Amino acid sequence: MCGRLKGQTLETLLADKGWCKWATDEYNKGELKGDLKSFVHKYVLKPEPKVKPTKEPAKQYNLDGRSFTSQKKAHEHLRLLLQEIGEHESLKQDKGKFKRLHDILQLHPSEEKRALVCSCVDLEVYVKDDVYHINLVMKDGTKDPISWSKCATQKEDTEMEELTQAMRHTVNDQIQAFRLVNQHCKVCALCKTQTGEFHVDHHTPFFVELKEAFLERDIERPTTYVKEGYNTVLPPGQFKDEWVEYHRANAKLRWLCRGCNLTNKPPSSKKRRI
Repeated sequence: MCGRLKGQTLETLLADKGWCKWATDEYNKGELKGDLKSFVHKYVLKPEPKVKPTKEPAKQYNLDGRSFTSQKKAHEHLRLLLQEIGEHESLKQDKGKFKRLHDILQLHPSEEKRALVCSCVDLEVYVKDDVYHINLVMKDGTKDPISWSKCATQKEDTEMEELTQAMRHTVNDQIQAFRLVNQHCKVCALCKTQTGEFHVDHHTPFFVELKEAFLERDIERPTTYVKEGYNTVLPPGQFKDEWVEYHRANAKLRWLCRGCNLTNKPPSSKKRRI
């Protein structure tokens, strides 16, 4: 079969089905060597060119007429917007601000919440524990809290995120006690500034480390939670009682300015046994 190569053009050789079949079989059996092997691989087998996998485009978070490449950026934009709007017992008095915020709240991932947004007649914006909160004001005067941060992330919490939030809110009285006792000595533990907005921070261990170490205990985890004002907290029981005492005994709190708190990232997966 090799003799057929002599005097053949590439076109006539490739048109010879008998030779192409022989060459393919010999190649697959590993019998071909050197230039002939390369020739058959390139012209007879014609391997498909390697295509680099295309990266999926980053998810875009659209709100307030803008597009953001991350949840964090969308969340920060909305936080600054609420700061710009300020506290309002009745936002409908300012039609521009009301419509702007009302449109954003319709991005909430819960269909039930979106329905309430559509039927509300006013919005209340207020600050509690240095955090902005929003209430939907209904026709009968009742108020229903809505999470503006979920309008930025545009997704519901996972089971673990829901548990984590409930654990965090359940020990909020300990955070508030720290605020009251230390309200006259606010100094950022990292940059030492004494001015601006301050946050209470968990440090050595971080909150995520406290939570992960506690969840290693053999205690049945709650699957339902209790609504306490704007927040959800742990239901009464062994899990709640032990978590409250565990946090009280092991949490080390400190003041951080807002800038340092946002850049001081805790470990995401490292577990620390307390």
